[in-house]
Amino acid sequence: MITPNGKANAPHLLICTNGYSGDLWPDLNQNLVPVASLQTATEPLSDDLLKQILPKGYQVSETRRTMTYFRIDEGGRFQIGGRGCPFNATRQHADTTHLKTEAIRMYPELADVGWEFEWGGLVAITKTHMPHLLKLDHNAHAGFGYNGRGIAMATRMGQQLAHLVLGEDVPMEQTSGAPFIFHSFRNIGSAWHMITGNVLDRFDG
Repeated sequence: MITPNGKANAPHLLICTNGYSGDLWPDLNQNLVPVASLQTATEPLSDDLLKQILPKGYQVSETRRTMTYFRIDEGGRFQIGGRGCPFNATRQHADTTHLKTEAIRMYPELADVGWEFEWGGLVAITKTHMPHLLKLDHNAHAGFGYNGRGIAMATRMGQQLAHLVLGEDVPMEQTSGAPFIFHSFRNIGSAWHMITGNVLDRFDG
């Protein structure tokens, strides 16, 4: 493989760049759509608020079309995440006001709480909404497509790739990919999905 720093030789090539794959391998990016996932966190909550908001320490991920996910972190902060701007789906440093508004809608007690942190990154959405293990070439593979749930899924994918390198059986099916037909219009598709999802979620109540 030719890199900006010269030629690299290795018996195996594993591409694990997920939403940041770009043009690293021919046509690999046709199999995924990078979408920004934003998060924001409050200042540490008082003991009284911690008794009212997720007092049993549950971590929540919704089933709505434009879902949010939230929890209380180790420092006692309320942390919430969700999708970014529908008109610029890959903008990783977008405004998180919509997440704060959603947090206060669910927990009005947060209305007067300060927000300390916000950050974002790219997740990889696949056509099947499932992770993919692709065989790119002889001893060349890619594992990606965690659709916003990569902490657990990427760990499991790493195990599958390790089995491949060691020449062992891999339980997960290897495929040649599931490309998006109109991939060049992915930003329009992402915006449409987010906007219509918001509208339908409102009607669902």
